[in-house]
Amino acid sequence: MKTIFRVDSRLVHGQTVNYWCAKYDISKIIVVNDEVANDDFRKLFFKIAISNEIDLEFLTIKNSINKKYDELINYMVVFESIEDVIKYVNENGKINNIILSNISYGEEKMRISEGVFLSEKDKEKIDFLQDNYGVNVIYKTIPD
Repeated sequence: MKTIFRVDSRLVHGQTVNYWCAKYDISKIIVVNDEVANDDFRKLFFKIAISNEIDLEFLTIKNSINKKYDELINYMVVFESIEDVIKYVNENGKINNIILSNISYGEEKMRISEGVFLSEKDKEKIDFLQDNYGVNVIYKTIPD
């Protein structure tokens, strides 16, 4: 079993399935976000966006930590924001590597890499993850 952790402000879209899931033989995507997990309309939107190409599950941060993973399946866990990642590790979720692959442009944000724009506060949050939880941060829009 392999689990890839990503931050993508779009969460699930065609590129997720066509590039990431194909490259890493992902069988299931788990979207970890409290708001989305409780919003039936948004969940339906994401399910329609990827058709039935891949299994998709939506979990709150707390429920994702207690998730039992099938040893025979490769997973992608997708967070909408760096804040969600911090909540996850603060709840004792374990992450060795996190891929920042799409964080949208916004006010006071600088381009860090293709598709990744961070504010000074975002950079501080990343430093927090690295310094306090030993999370290795990888900037990558598409898989190698």
